[in-house]
Amino acid sequence: MSPKTKLSRLPSSPDIEKAALGLMIDSGECLQKGIAALDEFDFYEENIENNAIFRAIKLLHEQKLPVTIETILNKLNEMKEGASVNFTYIDECILIGSNPALFDSYLEILNHQKIYRAFLNAANEALIDNQRKDIKNLATYLLEQQNKFEEVFKHKKIGSFQDALEISRTAKEGIEYARQNANKQGLTTSFSKLDRITRGFQPSDLISLAARPGTGKTALAINIAADVCRRGSGVGFFSTEMSTKQIAYRFLSHLSRIPQHKIESGETKDPSIEANLPNAYKELESYELFIDDSTNVSITSLSSKATLLKNSHPNVKLIIIDYLGLIHSDNVNKNRTHQDEVSDIVKRLKELARELEVAILLICQLNRKAEERKGEPQLQDLRESGQIEAESDKVIFIHDPKPSEQRGQPARELVITVAKNRNGSQGMVNMRFEGATMTFMETISDDGFSNMIPK
Repeated sequence: MSPKTKLSRLPSSPDIEKAALGLMIDSGECLQKGIAALDEFDFYEENIENNAIFRAIKLLHEQKLPVTIETILNKLNEMKEGASVNFTYIDECILIGSNPALFDSYLEILNHQKIYRAFLNAANEALIDNQRKDIKNLATYLLEQQNKFEEVFKHKKIGSFQDALEISRTAKEGIEYARQNANKQGLTTSFSKLDRITRGFQPSDLISLAARPGTGKTALAINIAADVCRRGSGVGFFSTEMSTKQIAYRFLSHLSRIPQHKIESGETKDPSIEANLPNAYKELESYELFIDDSTNVSITSLSSKATLLKNSHPNVKLIIIDYLGLIHSDNVNKNRTHQDEVSDIVKRLKELARELEVAILLICQLNRKAEERKGEPQLQDLRESGQIEAESDKVIFIHDPKPSEQRGQPARELVITVAKNRNGSQGMVNMRFEGATMTFMETISDDGFSNMIPK
C-alpha cells in the first residue's frame, strides 16, 4: 500500500484544547502560563476554531489588550478567520475549562500530541521519499531522515522555572553524588599531573585545545585518544583536514615510537620497525576508535554523525574534532559575520556534548595577534574568543616558551596550560614533545609538581 501525500486525521483532543483556551480566557495566571508554553502548533490545524481562537488570544496579549469573549470575536473578525466561532462556542470553552488545577496537565497533553503529530508526519514523508528517490547513498539518506526527526523533538518545550524547594533538592542530590564519587574522575590520560588539574574530561564537557601553528595540537589529541581507548572507552575522531590514512600513520607512530616519516615511506628494513610496528598494529586494532575524514563538514552533518555513532556504539565517551576552522554553519544568511557562524557552531557542540553525554575535545586556532606576539597564549587569543571561551568548560593551551631555540630539535620542552576549568583548578604542566613520533610526556618542574593555580 503506497503512503498518501498527507495523512488523514492525526491525534488531537479538541475538548482539551477548548478547556485550555477557556482557562486562558478566564484566568490571568493560566493566560500567562499558556502564552509562555504554547504555540499555534499545539492546536491541531484541522480543529480550525481552536487554532484561530489561540492565535487571536496571542495577538490580544501581544497588543496588551484584555482577553474576553468580545475582544476575541472582534480580533477574529479583523483576522478574517474563525467564521464558525461565535459567543456560544467561546462560552463553551470557558465552561469546559472550569478547573485551573488541571491546566498544567492540559499543557502537557497538548505538547505531547503536537510532537506525536510531527513524528507521524516525518515518518510519512520518509516513506514518500523512499518511493520517489533512487537511494544511492544509504548513509546520506539516513542522515537526512535523522535530521527531520531531530526537528520533531525541537517542538518539545524544555526547561521551566524551579522553585527554591526543587532547587535545594537538586543541589542536595548533586552534593551527595559528588561525595559518593569523590575519588572518581572523568576520562583520564597517561598525563597524571594534567588529570590532577582537570579531574579528567567529564561527560558533557566541551574542551577547547588551542596553540600556535606547529605546536602539536593534533599530536596531543592523538595521545589523549590513545589513552582513552587504552583505558576501555571509545573515541570518535572527526578529521576535517587530514585523511584517515594520515591519522592512522600518526597513531601508529605514537604507539610504536617509530618516526612517522619512516612509517609513511615504508622503510621496513629498519630493525625498530620490524620489531615494534606489529605490536602497534595489534594495539590500534584493539581500540574502539572511529575516524571520519569528511571535508567541508556542516555542524548539522557532524552532529548527526556523532549521534549515530553514539547510538550504535554507546561506549564512545570522547569525540575529538580537528578542527573548528573547517566546520561551517548551516545558516547561510548573508548578513551574518564569521564570528556569528563560529558562535553558532560552538553552541551546537556544547549542546551535542550534553545530549550525548560525551566529552568533546575541540581543536581551535589562535588569532593572528597571538601568533605575532611572544609569550603564553591568553583566553582573548582564541580566534572568535568570546563564544569559544563562554561555551567551553575547559580551555587548554600548548605553548613553546623557547621557539627560536627549540626550532628543528627532535624534542621540545612545551608547557600545557589549563587556562579555564569550570569545575576545578587552573594550572600548568611541563611536557616534552617528540614531534617525529607524535609523543607527549610529562616532565618534572622545579618543585617536582605541576604548577597549580587555585580557582
